[in-house]
Amino acid sequence: MNPKSLLFLILLAVAVIGMWAVPGMTQTPASAQTTNEWTLAASGDAIVARRVNFPGDPSFDKLVQVLKQADAAFTNLEMSVFDLREFSGFPREHGANLVGPPFVIDDLRDIGIDLFNRANNHTIDYGIQGMVETNRLLNRYGLAHSGSGMTLEEARAPAYFDTPRGRFALIGSSSSFISSARASNARREVRGRPGLSALRTTTAMQVSEATFRQLSELHRQLQPTPDRFRMPTPEGSGEILDFFGALFKVGPNPGTPTYEMNKLDLEDILRWVRSAKRQADYVVVNIHASQTGGTREEPPDFLPVFAHAAIDAGADVFIGHGPHYLRGVEIYKGKVIYYGLGNFIFHGDGTIEPRPQDMYEAHGLGPEATTADLYTAWYENDTVGSPVDPAQWESVIPVARYREGEVEEIRFYPIDLGQKMGRSRRGTPRMADEVTAKRIMDRLAQLSAPFGTEISMEQNVGVWKKPSSIEQR
Repeated sequence: MNPKSLLFLILLAVAVIGMWAVPGMTQTPASAQTTNEWTLAASGDAIVARRVNFPGDPSFDKLVQVLKQADAAFTNLEMSVFDLREFSGFPREHGANLVGPPFVIDDLRDIGIDLFNRANNHTIDYGIQGMVETNRLLNRYGLAHSGSGMTLEEARAPAYFDTPRGRFALIGSSSSFISSARASNARREVRGRPGLSALRTTTAMQVSEATFRQLSELHRQLQPTPDRFRMPTPEGSGEILDFFGALFKVGPNPGTPTYEMNKLDLEDILRWVRSAKRQADYVVVNIHASQTGGTREEPPDFLPVFAHAAIDAGADVFIGHGPHYLRGVEIYKGKVIYYGLGNFIFHGDGTIEPRPQDMYEAHGLGPEATTADLYTAWYENDTVGSPVDPAQWESVIPVARYREGEVEEIRFYPIDLGQKMGRSRRGTPRMADEVTAKRIMDRLAQLSAPFGTEISMEQNVGVWKKPSSIEQR
């Protein structure tokens, strides 16, 4: 054997030996090549009808700085975005029909938003075509969005965002939607249906045993078909009374709704969470859930179950939104759960225009009425609804810092959307002043306490820190 052949065999042997794992050692996964520390800024609902990026306002510039300094920033895009003058589709009947011009995406991108949820109760305000046009615009800007698509698989699938710190996966879903918005998959003989990634729920109002018996007897008298008005719950934990379309169940909290998740939807979403965990370094799962528990700030009973299941399947962060109010924060197995982040940008109460004729008719207005007339009638000259509810105009931008797979710290930046400002200015977020910041953080701390999450204040910013090992013992 010549020297060159011998050298080749030696090198080949070394390479083969190197392919075998050393006893007691494991091969390093690709994700381990990324940093073990990363941050995510999160926000709630974005309804944008006018420019929001105005450099030079110190309180707004600070907010933008917070978003841009994070490795990734998330929002829920609760609207359609396209040029109405060029749009050939149609508005959905009796919908809120939230729409903004193309510069909305430009502004959101410029202030640092990277990840967009597209599954919510406004996904098809302008029909499937409106959904498609909005997604095309996001694609044109190269922005990561999840939660809607041309089939259910496309709507369920994660969106990916690559950063120097590693790869983020976003999975969007909604439990609040109209039935025609739900996407479906194709069969060989039938095309799939475009729409959103839905988590269907069955809602039953909890009542006492006495009330349940009374309702059952009344239903029997009105429609004597006992086999049709009682059915086992999805979990077999009791009976549900279908009282002409309204469902009732005996429960410990009469007057509070209880929810059962559709098992097929739940498992399908979790399937994609597990897939995303293998394809990305950090997984963000979110849901648009307008349902409430006993109060508007209390999450519905299915939401903690879903959040925990998502984290068990591989999610690093769980973000809830939808009710337009802050909800509590939970730390579960070293991961953060935001049950509700309120509003981020809230232009929907007075500056979205034009509006469809349906809305004018609903408020008794004729064809001569203007947009200003509509909003004045709708909110009774700003004396009812969201204009007089301060909780809808105060929220937070939380920035979670993770290290070694667990959340180390969360900094909650209080934001004020300017409830007292006129229609042309309110709804755009700015950092809250000292008094407003304390009010916001006191509220969030109170809402988070039932989950065992303690939030303190440091220089107008809310702070949660991972307990030390000594404290944990």
